[in-house]
Amino acid sequence: MCWRRDPAVVTSRDDRETLALYGSLGVLAFWGSFGPPAGLYTVLYRVVPLFTFLRAPSRFGLLVVFVLSISAAIALARIISMAGSDPALHRRSRLVAAAFGIVAIAELNVIPFPWERALAVSTNYRVLASMPRAVVAEFPFYGERIAFPLHAQYMVLSTTHWMPLVNGYSDYIPQDFREAAFVLDSFPSTDTFKILERRRVRYIGIHWDMYGPRQEEIRTKLKDFTQHLRPLASDETMALYEIVSFP
Repeated sequence: MCWRRDPAVVTSRDDRETLALYGSLGVLAFWGSFGPPAGLYTVLYRVVPLFTFLRAPSRFGLLVVFVLSISAAIALARIISMAGSDPALHRRSRLVAAAFGIVAIAELNVIPFPWERALAVSTNYRVLASMPRAVVAEFPFYGERIAFPLHAQYMVLSTTHWMPLVNGYSDYIPQDFREAAFVLDSFPSTDTFKILERRRVRYIGIHWDMYGPRQEEIRTKLKDFTQHLRPLASDETMALYEIVSFP
């Protein structure tokens, strides 16, 4: 005698287990997204190692969306499977699934679409890309916490040369970066070159256009350090130097 399990029963059971697993995860994520006042976030913050790096409880909402997407996928799969072998019903179920996908995409669309102009890339970076690999620092070096995100533009530009970069920005900001940024904001100065030396910086890029009205002030101050710099390339917006010695 041969025993067979009904595939529909197995699929239904698997779906229930999947929904139970991810549904539980979604409930916990929804609970945690309310932050410390709701309780769960506080428990996880105190118990789970490295959880302190998550500073925005609302990001748990991403898990909730993920769980809802899985539930929707299971529902669509069930709709399609209900059509069976009937070609007409099968075609209709496919159209329903496609319609759901189009609606989901349309709901995320923003009209008019906010096009952003890409950063202008100086040809000086081609010269930098051809140089021996070493650490780069870009100026102005934004030292105030509110301006730290502006370092991200240097990170984008670094994709033209892929050198190690002193500038950087992320949700986690190391204390040594905060301390160094405060000093590097005063570039050019003896103190800034001491920090560059400790970080083994070899190349510096100075973006004159980003200094605005302070451009001439920075050019004047830089004259005291030109004996330590070798010009590599320059244009109307920026200058690229190699540090050959330190003050």
